[in-house]
Amino acid sequence: MAAICVATANLHPLLAKERCRLWWLGLHIQSTIVHGKCSNDGMAEIGVAVGTGVLALATFVLAAMAYWNVRKTGGLVTATEKSAAAAKATIDEIQRDRELAYRPYLSWRVGGLSSNPKDIKGGTAWVANFGRGPAIHCLCCTGLATPAATTVTTDLFDLSPNEPEPRRLDMTLRSGAQLTSEMAGTEVGEEPVRAAFCQDQLGNYYRFVPFKVETDVFRPGTDKAEPRWMVFYRDQFTLLAKDRPASPPFVG
Repeated sequence: MAAICVATANLHPLLAKERCRLWWLGLHIQSTIVHGKCSNDGMAEIGVAVGTGVLALATFVLAAMAYWNVRKTGGLVTATEKSAAAAKATIDEIQRDRELAYRPYLSWRVGGLSSNPKDIKGGTAWVANFGRGPAIHCLCCTGLATPAATTVTTDLFDLSPNEPEPRRLDMTLRSGAQLTSEMAGTEVGEEPVRAAFCQDQLGNYYRFVPFKVETDVFRPGTDKAEPRWMVFYRDQFTLLAKDRPASPPFVG
């Protein structure tokens, strides 16, 4: 009988306990019939054993049902979690596709920049938008560490993805926050540091770092921590927005 109970070890503990109990009761009934010779006392013992066996059987069935329900509920929870994960992945993919449909991608170069202390020149920027959507409130910036911390930028401008030629813009020395390596996303000690910033139609903010394919994005209301480069962009935007000239119409 011990071997029978050991064989039930893989069952739920409650089921295994009740199954062993039923086997022991069966053995007790057989022993009573054989050795009690069906006397009145023996019959009484058999009746008690049978009643106990029925109760144990009912307990076994209830325990089996409870065990099955627990496993079924666990399966439903797992299925719900998988469905929620799949739904989130689908929503993220839809959001990404929507964002890509409006995302700009700025590529630019600068020429004529001079850091000569006697004749600092901001130079000229040529900017193109290779993205799908318009680049709004664009700002191209260059930071110089010598002879003193100096930042030169373009004025704020908008740029359509359909413009046939790169836009030419003059760059001017600016006050306010200085463009550091951290804010520009470049290596410390690299000079000059350059970065371009803009917004899209969805209200997202972008930073474009030279020779870096992936764009840095800040999504207000979604991203919790505001990056340092947003501080610089906001400061320059505040200084330039009030004097911003009207942008030419998009080429369409």
